[in-house]
Amino acid sequence: SGPKPRLSLFDAINISLGSITGAGIFVILGAAAAVAGPSLILSVFIAAMVSLMTAFSAAELSRIYPRSGGVYLFAREAISGFTGFLVGWIWLFSNIVSGATVAVGFGYYLAYFLPHLPASVGAGLVIVSAVLIQLLGAKESSRLNNLLVLFKIGVLLFFAAAAFPHFRGTNLRPFMPFGLRGVWA
Repeated sequence: SGPKPRLSLFDAINISLGSITGAGIFVILGAAAAVAGPSLILSVFIAAMVSLMTAFSAAELSRIYPRSGGVYLFAREAISGFTGFLVGWIWLFSNIVSGATVAVGFGYYLAYFLPHLPASVGAGLVIVSAVLIQLLGAKESSRLNNLLVLFKIGVLLFFAAAAFPHFRGTNLRPFMPFGLRGVWA
């Protein structure tokens, strides 16, 4: 009846969580705080609503088209083969851009701790490491991803617990220093 899935539901969920907690929290959030100020809270809420609607759309499409294939299959089946082709390539390029964002962010973090190492070398190390990990296979790379996700969630919880006693409401004034433009940026 076909090959058995190599990844569990836990593995699949952690693939998404790994992407979200990597690029979305550790790299992009700092840049967003610079343009939104304290109203970053609204920006995150808006992004959460968009993510929720995207999740509902993906769930509905998965119900309608229960085969594996993701965005390519959804677009091909719902619209046309050419649309599936375009969406597949757009998805691939978006992953390249987000991967590059994470690699550059990591390169700068590494350069902070190792000042004599150029950020571009750190970014290159991340890319080479990611390729080598993927060459180990789906199950093996998923195990490493699961460990990293648990570590990142632990770091976020530690950060939240350590920061909470230092919360000051006065830091939220002015709440929207850059107006709605900052929130949307």
